[in-house]
Order: sequence, then C-alpha cells, then structure tokens
Amino acid sequence: MSRRGTSDLQQRLAEIAEASSDFIGISNAAGETVYVNRAGRALLGFGPDEDLTGAPIAIYHSEEAARRVRDEHWTEVLRTGAATFENTVRHRDGHDIPVSQLLMSHRGQSGAVEYLSTVLRDIRSQRKVAEELRQTEARLRSLVDNLHVGVVVQDRDASVLLSNHTALDLLGLSKDQLLGNVARDPDWNVIREDGSDFPAELHPTLVALTTGKPVRNVTLGVYRPVTRDRVWLLVNAEPERDESGRVLQVVCTYSDITDRKVLESSLVQAQKMEAVGRLAGGVAHDFNNLLTVIGGYLDLSVTAPSLDGQVRNDLELALKATQRAASLTRQLLAFARRDVVSPGNVDLNAVLATVQGMLRRLIAEHITIEVHATPGLWVTRIDPSQLEQVIMNLAVNAADAIGGRGVLTFETANVVLDTGYASRHVNVEPGDYVMLAVTDTGPGVPEELHAHIFEPFFTTKGAGKGTGLGLATVHGIVKSNGGHVALHSAVGAGACFKVYLPRSRGAVDPEPVPHESGPRASGEAVLLVEDEDLVRKFAYRVLAGAGYQVIEADNPQHALEIARAFEGRVEALVTDVVMPKMSGRELADVLCAERPGMVVLYVSGYAQSAVAQHGVLEQGIEFLAKPYTPRQLLTRLREVIDAKNLGAT
Repeated sequence: MSRRGTSDLQQRLAEIAEASSDFIGISNAAGETVYVNRAGRALLGFGPDEDLTGAPIAIYHSEEAARRVRDEHWTEVLRTGAATFENTVRHRDGHDIPVSQLLMSHRGQSGAVEYLSTVLRDIRSQRKVAEELRQTEARLRSLVDNLHVGVVVQDRDASVLLSNHTALDLLGLSKDQLLGNVARDPDWNVIREDGSDFPAELHPTLVALTTGKPVRNVTLGVYRPVTRDRVWLLVNAEPERDESGRVLQVVCTYSDITDRKVLESSLVQAQKMEAVGRLAGGVAHDFNNLLTVIGGYLDLSVTAPSLDGQVRNDLELALKATQRAASLTRQLLAFARRDVVSPGNVDLNAVLATVQGMLRRLIAEHITIEVHATPGLWVTRIDPSQLEQVIMNLAVNAADAIGGRGVLTFETANVVLDTGYASRHVNVEPGDYVMLAVTDTGPGVPEELHAHIFEPFFTTKGAGKGTGLGLATVHGIVKSNGGHVALHSAVGAGACFKVYLPRSRGAVDPEPVPHESGPRASGEAVLLVEDEDLVRKFAYRVLAGAGYQVIEADNPQHALEIARAFEGRVEALVTDVVMPKMSGRELADVLCAERPGMVVLYVSGYAQSAVAQHGVLEQGIEFLAKPYTPRQLLTRLREVIDAKNLGAT
C-alpha cells in the first residue's frame, strides 16, 4: 500500500475510534500513553481537549487493576496477542469503574512488543441489570420456597430441575433424592383414593410430558419413605413449550389436602351414621310397641297361680328373650339418638366410682383395672344412667379386646378442644369438655376399620360373641348429649376411646329421693289413648286389673269426644305421644285446659316427639318409655297421681 493509502486508512481508523462509545487507548512498550479517544477521556473524567499523550498507563489503571493484568492476563496477551477479561478503571476523582477489557499486543518487525491497545466497555449498567436479575431471581426463589404449595419442575426427560422446600416436605424426600433424578425412591409409595397402587406412568408429570396437555386435580396418596406416614396431595401438571410447540419442561404443583380428606371422610361417615340411625330408630319404635304387648302378656301369664310348672318355665324363658330384645331396641334408640332421657348435672368421677364395683364383677379377674381421676373435674350434663351405660359398654368392649391378661385404664380430665381440632372433626364445637379415656392393652384396631367401628351391628368378634351395638350405643349417647367420641389405635398398640362431654356451669344435682307408693288403684278414672290396638288392649287389661276405671280411645279425636261426654272426674290421662293428626301433647293441652287438675303420663318408644327436644324431656313432663312391664306402668302412674295429690296438700 502507498504511503498515501496508509495515511487514508489511519485517518479512517482514527475517525472510527473517535466515534466509538468504548474506551480505546494505545500505549507504547514503555507504558506511555500514545492515544486515548474521546469516549476514553470521558470515561476517565478528562475533558475532550485534554492531551493525555505521554501520560503513564497507570492513568487509567489502578495499582490493583494493573497487578491483575500482570499476574493473570499478561502471559496470555504475550502468547496469543489478545485477552478479554473483566477489570476496573480509575476515574480521575478516585472511584473505580467496572469494565470489560480487551488487551492486545502489537509486535514490530523484530518480534518485540512495540504497542499495547486497550478497548474498555463500561459494564456498570450490565452489572446493575445482572444484580437486579439476581435479586429478582432470589426473591422469586424465596417466594417459591415459602409457598404452601409444593413446586417441582422437570425437563422433557422427566429429570427434576427444581423443587421448593414445601415439595420436599410433602413428598418426604431430600434434595439429593429428588434433584436430577427420574426414577422415584423405591420406598416412596403412591396410592389412589381407593387404596390401590398409582401406576408410575400415570403420574401427572409424565402424562403432561407425553400428551403435551395440562393435567388437573389428580389426587395422590403418598407414603413418605422416612416417616412412613401418609399424606394426600392434589396434583396439577402444566407443560411449557418452545416456539415450535415442543414441550420443554413441566411445572408440577402439589397441594396438601390431607385435612380436607379426613374431614370429607368424617362427613361421609356422619351422614351414613345418621341414615343408619334413622332406620334403626324407626325399627326400634315399631319393635317397642310389639315388645310391650309380647312381654306384657308374658309377664301377666307367668304369674298365673294355676300354671303348669313346665309351661311357667317356658314362659319365663320367653320373657327373658323379650327383655333381651327390649335391651337391644334401647341400644338402637341410643345409637339413633331417639331415646328419651332426663339429663342432670353430674360428676363423672363420682359416677365412675359408683360403676367400679359393677365393673369388677363384670370383668375377668386377670384384667387389672386402673382409674386415674383428675381432681377438680368439671361438671357435665347428661342422664346419669346413660353415662353409666357409656362406661360399661366401653369397659366390656375393652375387656373383650384384651382377651387374656392385660390392663384396662380409665382416665378423666378437663380439656379444651380448640378451633383447629373442631375444624378437623365434623359436628364438633370448640370449647370446654370433660374427658373420659378408656384404654386397653389389646391388639389394637387396624386403621381400615376405624371408619366402621361405631356402626350398629359391626363387630370384629366371632359369631354369637357380640351384637355390634355396644360402641354404636356409646356413639349415639355421646352425640345426643352434644359430645364427641374418638378412637386412637393402631395394630399392636392397644386402643383408646376418648369421650368428650360438654362442660356444664351448674352445680352437681343432689341424689333423687325415692318416692314410695303402691301400684294399686282406688277406683280413679283414667283416660287411656293409644292408636296401636294391641298395646291399648294390653294397657287396658293392666290398668283395669289394678282397680282403675279405664276409659279407652284409639285416637285423639275419639278421646276428646269421650272425655267431653264423661261427667265424672278424670284423674289421669295416659296417652301415646306419636299419633296421626294430633299428638299426645296437643291432646293433653286441650284436655288439661278443660279439666284442671288432671295429670298426664306420656308413653312412647320414640324420642322425636312433642314431649322432648332432641330426645331431652321438657321440664315437668312425666314419661314412661316403651316397652314397659305391667308393674312399671302401674308404678309410674301411681307415682304421678300421688305426687299431684301430695302437692295439693
């Protein structure tokens, strides 16, 4: 190239250098500045007209920056002629500026380095963007890590790229077990809602990878490897695609729905128990009418003086069978919460102490009974006989579970069920409760049987060894008194039934004083109203045989007609409660207004009646439950009449 051509090229290069926004500088082998462009002078804080020619190279490199060049990059520059790295330049006011530096060496004909050229690009904005990006990523990572939803990201090969802490906790896996892996831990078992194994190929992530479509709301039951507990998860998998539509990765979220599943299960169980309870209550009501007649006539017949001995023995056996049947119907009614009760304020510790003697006679001697009664126990409100039944049923159930030698433990305590506990159990109100815990050292109850343990006629005992009504009765009694009963058990760990009864703020009721009266009548007129013909005829025979003047009616309308036509004094109205068109309570209200002083004895085998609210007798109501014996009818009626006469005097 001619000298003129070289001069033109240098001129153009100088124009390019001056137009550049990057620092461009040249220094000689002695380290003296030969050239710095306009952008370079501005970067260092010098004016556009300031001449830096001859200034040492240190004018734009701090001592530390120069050392970095010498120690880390100079060898590469000499060997290859160029090196690119990040460094700093020193502004004339003393502050350092981060730069990306290109350092090149230029050799002369002798091969020695004659010049060094430097290109510096200010990377403060890039650093700022990178820092902002880093902070954004950190915030996003923190956000994802602190989500209550597990997040797992897997690539197109299903290898795990990312997971948050919640996912690790929910799945029960460590980072090493999850990140970078495709195959799951062999101890990590996944099930469907029906308890069967969940096929690995149907996992939402794999389905999303295969089909390229989102998979929504899949429920998995996961047994975590270390703790071996089960957690229910709701899983959603969302594929992410590139511009061509190919799946790049899948984002899978895991939500813990264990509490919801438990609550749903409890709700289904409660609804099933309610339906079974209605059926049981209706059947028991009809049975009570039949048992009143069968047992009543057997009771009358067995006392006949001229009865043959063998016949008397047969009748007594039949009577015992009806009494057992009556006991079963009472348990059914208790389970169905259709039993009529008269609750009072009781001390659970005192009732437990009273029952202990009976328990010792009832339970085999090789079973040790321990009682841990908490002093200062709160008062609860329940029918005392029902509370005794709960204790006895739980004790018998526990003794049967123990079988051989073992320990049966009773414990009482004051407890507070909080909103968290109530939210996990259907129909449980938070508040103060009196707790009775009955614990046995038996074999325990498998988890799959927990949902059925309180169902009527469900039993794990052999044929002929149990009715399956004991725990069902406990459940019904506790529920009808606003309480809650829970089973805590596992195979090989025994069983503990915890009964929670609401705290009462009243004082313990005094012991009732027995009323002595004879069952015989003195010719008093009694209006008997019963729509069941067989029951009415039986009651008529009992009352008339005891000396009462009985006026009978088969329905409330007929009773009103007879009562209004009867001119004498009617001492008592004995009426069934549940009757068509008009209830016994409505009939009594009308007749008592017309005949002041007449007493009323209500009779029913069903609690859902006008004389009870949710099975609890209203104040002042006199009641006789079906089935009843002749003596029970006569004694109860005599008590009601005598109590009225005593009050009148």
